[in-house]
Amino acid sequence: MVSKSTSSKAANESFTMDDFAQALDEYNYDFSKGQVVSGKIHSHESEGAYVEIGAKSLAFVPLQEAFVGEIGELSEALPLEEQRDFLIIREQDRDGQVLISVRQLEIKKIWEKLSEREKQGQSFPVRVTGINKGGVTVDIESMRGFVPRSHLLQKENLESLVGELLTVNFLELDSDRNKIVLSQRLASQSAGFSELEIGQLVEGKISSIKPFGVFVDLDNN
Repeated sequence: MVSKSTSSKAANESFTMDDFAQALDEYNYDFSKGQVVSGKIHSHESEGAYVEIGAKSLAFVPLQEAFVGEIGELSEALPLEEQRDFLIIREQDRDGQVLISVRQLEIKKIWEKLSEREKQGQSFPVRVTGINKGGVTVDIESMRGFVPRSHLLQKENLESLVGELLTVNFLELDSDRNKIVLSQRLASQSAGFSELEIGQLVEGKISSIKPFGVFVDLDNN
C-alpha cells in the first residue's frame, strides 16, 4: 500500500514547469484595450513603472503615460505600493504583459467631466495661456481650449489677456477630434439674460434681420 506522503510526492514531481506554463495559458486573463484596471505600483525604471494588476506578467506604464501634463518625478506620481486605477492602452503581448496609462485614464475622466458641464450649460472660468491669430488658448482641466477672437469681449491687444481669467461657455466640445472651443461673449450674454425681467426696458443694437424677426445684441460686444 502506498502512503499518502509518497503519493503526494509523486504527484508533485510529475507536475513539471511545462505543466505549470500550460496551466497559466489555459487561465483566462481577460485584459483588453480600453479596460480600466486596478493595480499596485511594483517598481520604477528609467523608462516607466511596473504594476501588479493580476496578469501573467507585470503591466508597464511608460514614462510619458504616467503624467497628464509635463513629465515630473515618477516616484511622486506613482509611489511604490500605491493602489490606483489605470487604463489599458495595449493588450497582452506574447509574454502576457499589457501597457497601461494614467494619462489617458485621467484625460478620459476629464472629457466625461467636460461633457457633463456642457449639458448643464453653466459658465465657468478658464485661464488664458497664449494667443494666436484666431484668438486665445486657455487651460481647462489641464486640457487646451480655444476662444475665437470673435467670441472675446476684448478683441484687440490680446497679449494683455495672457494669465487672466475669462468666464466662458462651450461653443463646441468634441473628444474624437480633441476639440474644445469656448465663448466669453456667450457667457456674458447668459449673465445679462439672467438679470432680465418681463416688462423691463433695455437698450440694444439690431445685429441682423430675418424673415421671422430680428436679432438684437444687448451687450454691445
